[in-house]
Amino acid sequence: MEKKNHNRVGFISFPPSVCLRLLGGTLSLSLSLLSLTLPSLASAGYIPPESTRPPSTATGTTGGRNGTLSADNGLLPTLLAPLQHVGKSQSTHPTFEWFIPVDSTLEGEFRLYEITETVEDPETGKLKDTFRNVLEAPYPFTSEQGFMSYTLPEDIEGLHPNTHYVWQVVLRYGPRESDSFKIRSQIEIVERPSLSPTLDGDPQNETEKIDQIEQLAEAGLWYDALALTSQLSPSAANTQRNALFLALAEIEATDEEASNSPETEATDIESGYGMSHSEALQLIAEWQQSNGIPTHLLRELTASLPPT
Repeated sequence: MEKKNHNRVGFISFPPSVCLRLLGGTLSLSLSLLSLTLPSLASAGYIPPESTRPPSTATGTTGGRNGTLSADNGLLPTLLAPLQHVGKSQSTHPTFEWFIPVDSTLEGEFRLYEITETVEDPETGKLKDTFRNVLEAPYPFTSEQGFMSYTLPEDIEGLHPNTHYVWQVVLRYGPRESDSFKIRSQIEIVERPSLSPTLDGDPQNETEKIDQIEQLAEAGLWYDALALTSQLSPSAANTQRNALFLALAEIEATDEEASNSPETEATDIESGYGMSHSEALQLIAEWQQSNGIPTHLLRELTASLPPT
């Protein structure tokens, strides 16, 4: 992904589209029904690695709910990353992406924490994390409708392999500290896996880039596969991103069902006010397939931040 000037919002060009309210549909749309309305996608299928574990820190949504955050169909700001398991990246400067469903300008912050220790609480038996701020201060941004992303700048110390991090997007809709909406997920930085030689260099054309996206997704490197789609042509990017969203939605739906079964102890993962993460991903995929990605909706946020 091409880096933009620091402390500015950059743009990635995609074809124009109509308002997000054309999403339509219902929250009860199932994966089987969605597969009938979307064309078959011969493209990236995300497969979490076997070593992937559930997040030790709660992921999902917290904070007050405000009408300026919710689209007509109930979709709220959504992280485009796994919530029921820890997504992986082999990049020390990964890209984090989220989706804003409403045309409301809100002040936001991107935060990133390293999990320095995970221990079992002797009273509850649950895992408890301690954290270190990776960024000296949260990175501020102004939210706009559509896809937004933040790439950790190359001029600061990179993230450490074999380490887990929590990333969080905060949206403020009022003057009080409590007037904030928070969504968070976890990421693990891993060593470069042993894959096809095409992963060892930069792909030179779109065919090689698509092949690399598919290999990254099948290797469980969610963040790297999604980030690479920004280098494709609009139609190819649309296809690859939709395949990733639907694959993750299916995985999340299975894990959500398991975590909510009577035989399974309740988890700390929060669904986001009545809509599951899998349902949100399905709606985003349906909108993207129907309308493409509008020119003004996919942004890369970069900042010149002090080293840790």
